[in-house]
Parts: sequence; structure tokens; C-alpha cells
Amino acid sequence: MVAAGLWPRIPIATLHEDQGVVTMWGLDVLAGRAPYRDFVVYTAPPLAYLYALAFRLFGTGLVVDRLLLLLPMLVATVCLAAIAGRLLPTGWAIAVALLWGAWLPAFVGYGAYHFWGPALVVAMAAFLVPPRFSPVLAGVAAAAALLFYQGVAPGVAAGLLVAYLTRREWTALLGMAAGPLLAGLLLLGYLVVTGTVSSFFDQTLGFTFGRYQDFNRLPFPWNPLLLGDTLNWHSGPAAYWEFPMFWLLGVVAPMIVAGYALYETWKVLARRAQLSPAAALAIVSTGLLASAFVARVGGPVAWLSAPLALVLVAVRLRRITAAASRLQRWSGLAPVVLLFVAGLSPIPSGWWLSCTVNGGSPLVEVQTAAGPVCLRKAEAVQLQEVQPLSAGGSGIAFLPTSPGLYQLTGTEPSTPSYWVLPRHTRASELAWTESALLDHVGRIVYIADPELDTGHPWQFDAFLAADYSVAESYPGVTVYDRR
Repeated sequence: MVAAGLWPRIPIATLHEDQGVVTMWGLDVLAGRAPYRDFVVYTAPPLAYLYALAFRLFGTGLVVDRLLLLLPMLVATVCLAAIAGRLLPTGWAIAVALLWGAWLPAFVGYGAYHFWGPALVVAMAAFLVPPRFSPVLAGVAAAAALLFYQGVAPGVAAGLLVAYLTRREWTALLGMAAGPLLAGLLLLGYLVVTGTVSSFFDQTLGFTFGRYQDFNRLPFPWNPLLLGDTLNWHSGPAAYWEFPMFWLLGVVAPMIVAGYALYETWKVLARRAQLSPAAALAIVSTGLLASAFVARVGGPVAWLSAPLALVLVAVRLRRITAAASRLQRWSGLAPVVLLFVAGLSPIPSGWWLSCTVNGGSPLVEVQTAAGPVCLRKAEAVQLQEVQPLSAGGSGIAFLPTSPGLYQLTGTEPSTPSYWVLPRHTRASELAWTESALLDHVGRIVYIADPELDTGHPWQFDAFLAADYSVAESYPGVTVYDRR
């Protein structure tokens, strides 16, 4: 799914990306369905309800989707600048926040929870780093982080450790822990009322540590060393900076910071030393790094987990150059400045890939029910073929990995699951999907996804052959009608 409306229509994904998952959640809730009971949700429910509320108030256009995603980017970048300003001069603090924040739009197309979770952990850190120490407010941010994405639990745990070590007072720890505990009780109450306690744990923890790990995870360090999942940006000028520096700042630096965090924690516990602001940042950064290993250790996930480590890298650079002469300082910083400028390459890349601002873009614009989008030419053709097929507005399913098409075509989701893939979709979830298809889906539009849809034949192929027949076929698109 890609940008549209008030957003500058920068291409940020394809028809087969994660972000359509969250919009599908919102559309499901908008249609009166409940998470876990009526459709599959791999996180806690607030994000689904947030999108549903926004869609109800402002419509289901892509601009609403984009503004919702812009919010955690702004929150995280502003909070990061505020944190950096406590350890660095203003110019340095702004530079760190700008470098990290410039890459966030490059990864749109990832599920929105990947942005909200780290953003709220950064907000949590803003209330833990002296002199702005407020464990209660940190606990509120931590609770929100867990509710939007449980994968950041290691980052929240690191925050609890910082809350205690900063003043060595149990009251501070309990004050911060109150937020996550209250959020947990509210979530449990919701699950009990909706009768979805077991479904929640099955769809969140069961899936994340089960089929997802088997299907969608490359062993470390091949990913993120190979920087997979970089979406459209691998084809733009940003790629030249991405490979030499993305790994260094997004993975190596946080690992070095993790070693520093362990040393500082040992000093505080064994020698009764005072926890410094830098050490507090290092501990939370280490928790965020651990969060990146919960599921898929992709390049974007690593970068989203690295903001606090970037601050500490900048602190170290400034200390190294502070005692040098003016000539030595400028000569030493010159390569850093060049790398920094190159690191802002997503900004001009956004223009280069825009199909409305740049006439020479490799993408083309397509008008949809949710607003204009920029797509690769082959996918633009596919979308244009799909749009007339969905004119009825219901009784249609987009498979195997195209949940974003529900929003783009203005149709109501028809299946409880949004991915139907061999080795990925569990037998129980697949049976649930097949039952829903038989109940109220007369047409299946199957969009080819050769990167993920591998391992045929499998159970779903037999289901299609028995209950549906091929009605139409286009390059990359097969239409099945119910027999």
C-alpha cells in the first residue's frame, strides 16, 4: 500500500505489504466484528480500534491511514530530540533525531505496530532520563507501548530496571509498573467480556513463536546483515548509504551499547554507583535491541530499535572531538558530516520515487476508492484489473497476501485471516478461513506473490479445486468463482 491524498504520494510498499493488515483490522471493527473472535489479530486490540475510530470519523481514505502512521513517527522523533538534548548540544541533538527520523517513512508498508511500539518506548525513555524523571508517566507510555505491540516487552522491562536503579527506590519501580499492570487488567477484562482469552494467547504468542518463526525468520546475522525488508528504497539513491552504514548504526552500535549497559548495570549493583543518564539510555536501548529479536530481525526493525543507541554514538563522537584543535576537529568530523548528509538520502529518494512530483519516476499513479496511489507499473496494471471485479463491495476475498486491497477497492473484509500461505498459515486458521469463504465469499481474487507464496501444492489448493473454478486470468491475477 502506498501514500495518497495529503501525503506526498511517495511509494512506500506494494500490494503485498504488512500495512494492509492493520487497515483490514480497522475495517473489520468498523463492520462490527471483534478481534480474536471474528478475525485474527497478532497484537493487543487498541490499534484495531484506533484505526476503526479514525475511519468512522474521517473516512477510509489513505490519507487517514497515512496521518495515523505519521503520528508515532513524529512522537518518536520529537522525544528522541528531547532526550538527546539532555546529553548533547542542540545542534547535535537535532542532527541525531533527524538522521533517525528521516528513515522512518522509508519503511512505511511495515505493519503500523512496528512504528507505534518503539515510538512509545522512546517516549517512555523521555520520562526516565534525568532530569525529567517521572516513573508514573513512563509507566503510562510503557503500558501504551505494550498494548500497541507486545514485541517491545524487553524494552519495557529495561525501563522498569532503569526506574529502580535511578534512585534505588522501590516506590519508583512500583510507580512505573502500575501503568502496565493496569493496562494488563483492562486487557484481561476485555478478553473475558468478549470470550477471547484463549484466542488472544493463541493468535499473539502462539503464532509469533510458532509458524511465524518457522516461515518468516532468517537466522541472525544473515538478516539484517543482508538488510532484507527494505521495501522500495533498495531501488533508490538511499541504497548507497543503506548498506555501508545501516548495519553499522542499526545493529553493531546497539550491540556495543548493550555491552556498555551491562557494565554500567554491574557498577550500579555491585559498587553502588549512581546511574548516569547515558547508562539509563544504554539499558533501554538494549531492551529495544532485544525486542528486535522477538520476531523477524529485518533491517527496518533493527533501525526502529536503534534510536537511543544513535544518541550515545553522538555523545561519544563529541567527546572524542572536544579536546582536539579546531583543525583536527573539523578534519575528524568531515567524514561523519558526509555520512550524515548521505544518511538523509530518503528525503530526495522520496522525490525520486514520487509518481506525481517527479515525471521520470519508475512508478505510475492509479486512482482508487481510497485515493490516488503510486505503484510499480506491473502492480498498477494488476490493480486496474482488480478494481472492476470488486464493484459489488462484498463477497470478495483478496488472497494470498493482499489485505490492503480491501481499502483500495472500498470493499469489506470477507475472511478472518489476511494471509493464506503454505508453512505460514496454521491448520486451524486455514480451516477458519475456508469456512468463512464457503459461507459468504463468491469470488476470490488471487494476486500472485512469488516471493512468499511458495510450497505448493498444499491443503488450500485442494480446497480451491473442490469449491471454486477459474473464471478469469490476467498476468499475476487469477479470479476464482464459487462453483
